[in-house]
Amino acid sequence: MYIVPYTYRGSISPVGNHVYHTIDLLVQGGTALWEEERGDVPTLLASNDIFIEDLDPVGQTTYAKVDTQKTHMASMYRWTELPLGDKDTLSWRRFNYITEGAVAWLPAPSGPFGPVLEHIVTRERLKASHDRTIGKSHGGS
Repeated sequence: MYIVPYTYRGSISPVGNHVYHTIDLLVQGGTALWEEERGDVPTLLASNDIFIEDLDPVGQTTYAKVDTQKTHMASMYRWTELPLGDKDTLSWRRFNYITEGAVAWLPAPSGPFGPVLEHIVTRERLKASHDRTIGKSHGGS
């Protein structure tokens, strides 16, 4: 099974219809998705001092949005800090992804990260749209 802890920030361009998505993924060695043979995902995350806001199991992959207020992000490695050849250490790797409307303006990278990033962007966009709809229906702006 794959575990995909991530952080997400999205911002809308002041010009045009571009949305800039910044996604940090916790990956193995900076080059592969975190893989475990088995285990309870919340327990595995907690044992690594990772606190979650939301879990999204999809097939053999569980996406875990990280609570950045509770998780001490600075105590973890960035993938650029790893020695060359390290394929095992969990580290944060940042990706920037741009969409124009619902269409990718900059394509997602090839390999294992592309579909993961597309899933996260789609999920976060749907969640934001839902949150705006709920806010309007309850008298919010």
